[in-house]
Amino acid sequence: MTDKIVAFPTTYVWKMVNFGRVEIKGVDATVSLGVPMGRKMALDVDASYTYQYAVDKTDSKKGYYRHQLPYTPRHSGNVSAVWRNPWVSVGWQMQAVGERWSMIQCTDEYRMKAYQEHTFTLSREFSLGKRKRNAESGSDLKLSFSLLNAFNKQYEVIKYYPMPGRSWQATASLTL
Repeated sequence: MTDKIVAFPTTYVWKMVNFGRVEIKGVDATVSLGVPMGRKMALDVDASYTYQYAVDKTDSKKGYYRHQLPYTPRHSGNVSAVWRNPWVSVGWQMQAVGERWSMIQCTDEYRMKAYQEHTFTLSREFSLGKRKRNAESGSDLKLSFSLLNAFNKQYEVIKYYPMPGRSWQATASLTL
């Protein structure tokens, strides 16, 4: 690939760098599984994984030749599981990002640690109004409560910009 533009932040503005020639190889894998667990219950599991080898190959005389591009982890992925039932659905999601570098040089000074973030969710759907066979009428209400970054993991997606710790989110959606 030629002319790969990569954006990364400096103190107050984003800096754009054009890598004249890069080599990008990788694999994306996704798996989904739905397991019935009796009357009106099921376990849904989804997982994805990405391996991305993305290196600069512009100038072999540069010290960072064949280094991984900034903010591009080699390994990343997520897993989620949701137990659906008539009372309250219970979900868990984990996102993982491998180590990456904040600058062109892949040195310890610019290394960013790998991290995992876990989220737990409780949700319930309500049918408001009557439903006719093969025709939709009435409304649906969905309520959910999520605990984000449940283990209060301190990490940075972008160098020097820490992500928030543990937090929660409540949502309600109404479909008419």
